[in-house]
Amino acid sequence: MSHWVISALAFSLAGLPFAAAAQAALDVINPDLVYTTPKVPPPGQPTSFTIVDSTGVGAAVEEEWVTRTGATFEIRAKIKLGYGYVLGSYTILEDLGPLEAGTYTVRYVAEARRTDQPYTGETKTFTWQFVVIDSANGTKAIEYYNPPRDHYFLTTSATEIALLDSGYFPGWQRTGESIAVIKSGSPVADFASTCRFYGKPEAGLDTHFYSAYRAECDYLIANAADAWILESEDAFRIFPVDLATGACPVNLVGVHRAWNGSTDVNHRYTTSDAIQAAMVASGWVAEGSGPNVVVWCALPPDVPVK
Repeated sequence: MSHWVISALAFSLAGLPFAAAAQAALDVINPDLVYTTPKVPPPGQPTSFTIVDSTGVGAAVEEEWVTRTGATFEIRAKIKLGYGYVLGSYTILEDLGPLEAGTYTVRYVAEARRTDQPYTGETKTFTWQFVVIDSANGTKAIEYYNPPRDHYFLTTSATEIALLDSGYFPGWQRTGESIAVIKSGSPVADFASTCRFYGKPEAGLDTHFYSAYRAECDYLIANAADAWILESEDAFRIFPVDLATGACPVNLVGVHRAWNGSTDVNHRYTTSDAIQAAMVASGWVAEGSGPNVVVWCALPPDVPVK
């Protein structure tokens, strides 16, 4: 082989976006999309789980199988990978069958090899959760905005919504945003109550505050009763966010909370990353857990609820 050919080959391999020729097979495995079908399965309906991995190289699933232990599904797969950058990907689709209401864990255990290499027995593991619930237990928390005060308000109360829409409380208007949550008192496993407080005007407040963090609720009850009135221990129900990672089950969405940073205290709640970014850019303070700063997990906005 000529020097020119060797140099050209070395250049082409070095130029691969993922340096695929030098990268260990397992290092390439990194799923970037997982989802359930239906998006939020109701109890008793057949459910499937899909894993999509855009490897960046040619990829083929040589073997795959799924086992179940209680509420945990383990999906194992053997993946054959090429070397050339071809915008490759692979997809694993597993039928999990009809499921009862609850929270489920999917553990994906992958083994990988290059086309010219054997499997070594080494594996890489990824873990996700998803929920199965009856969306008839859902409802919409409607958002309002008061421009003169630059305050936001969120409510699931049919009475409050009717009064606000009628103009009974001047200055408030719908923003067009809402958050799908579980109705208060609904027997949905693993969903937690949110507490709702009202800030007293005599304390310089006149605002409402929601928290799904039990520690926040207890703190205000024990230490701030002179400024905050507990209106409800169960305003609506949400799925608790992972406090370490800020992660939600794959078929739920994270809810952001922004604080206006002012002594008159107001918070905005949104599932939109773009809205949260705009609030922070305008001087509001992001509050929550994990890299994405999330306070709780809600139903996806396109899930039909009342």
